Amino acid sequence: MLERVTVSCHRLPTAALPTVYRRWGSKPELIRQALTGAAGTQLRVPDAGSVDTDLRMLAPAVQVELSAPEIAGVMRQFWAGRLDAVSAIVDRSIVDRAIERGELPAGTDPAAFKHAMSAPLYCRLLVTCEPVTDRDADLGAAAALAAAQAGVLRTPPDSAG
Repeated sequence: MLERVTVSCHRLPTAALPTVYRRWGSKPELIRQALTGAAGTQLRVPDAGSVDTDLRMLAPAVQVELSAPEIAGVMRQFWAGRLDAVSAIVDRSIVDRAIERGELPAGTDPAAFKHAMSAPLYCRLLVTCEPVTDRDADLGAAAALAAAQAGVLRTPPDSAG
């Protein structure tokens, strides 16, 4: 993937390409340091007295961080297309069959199910930089299933149909 990344110095009048490579050594290191610098903001830890409120306060702050153009664009480009097959399987086959068998409530949103299943895996890989284990995969699947069965992952009424 990084073979297709180009380094251009046309917007940096004082830096020539050899200078860039001398400073960072490689494309992966340049990208790593650029993303590290872009993610320099510290999140405040909420303490509102309940885990529900704390999580609902923290999640939007994480969303803002992950939506920063300098981070979001690079991450989208990197991950684009990598999980298309998994998305197609979860989005329709697994969720639709589970609804037909009565294992999930009608109206379960396949995309929300996929997100709930994969979020713990991405968190370990990209946020905490820990290895993704079989236990993590099982936890992601179990959490998505529990949320869907509880009706939390239903398609919002205003976006149905």
